[in-house]
Amino acid sequence: MKLSAALISFFLASCSFADERITDHAVLYYNDLTLISKNDTCVLQSTASSKTTRFTLKLKPPCYFLRDRKTKKLDYYAYPRLDADFVVIMFGNPLGDEERKMWNLKDDRICGGVAQGMIILNNNVRVSEKVLTGGRTCTDGGHDEKDFWYFAKHS
Repeated sequence: MKLSAALISFFLASCSFADERITDHAVLYYNDLTLISKNDTCVLQSTASSKTTRFTLKLKPPCYFLRDRKTKKLDYYAYPRLDADFVVIMFGNPLGDEERKMWNLKDDRICGGVAQGMIILNNNVRVSEKVLTGGRTCTDGGHDEKDFWYFAKHS
């Protein structure tokens, strides 16, 4: 009986860890940034100066960071007048087959239909209240600089 209880406890504990999966990771300045798929949501985890903060995003997993097409590093802009040292775009809500066909996307490209901004000021992270929908965002670029500004303005 004790063995059965121990096995059930182990199984339940392992299930609670199994529903969290890291989908993307990057370091920007002093910020360790991780995107996590948890159940049916995306979570941004930021660690800076030994302080960890988590944000539930308005995106459906899996979620990724927008990266520079050539360097594969995070793509970002700064808007000091809008209190933004760094603005980064994250995206989720994977595109379906019809959307991929409409955008003429190859199968190996990782793309989503909804984007949300992350803003860093003095190592403090916040996420935009608004999201961009109706287009496509892929890990290898494709957003105009005005989208970064939009997220800085609406954070």
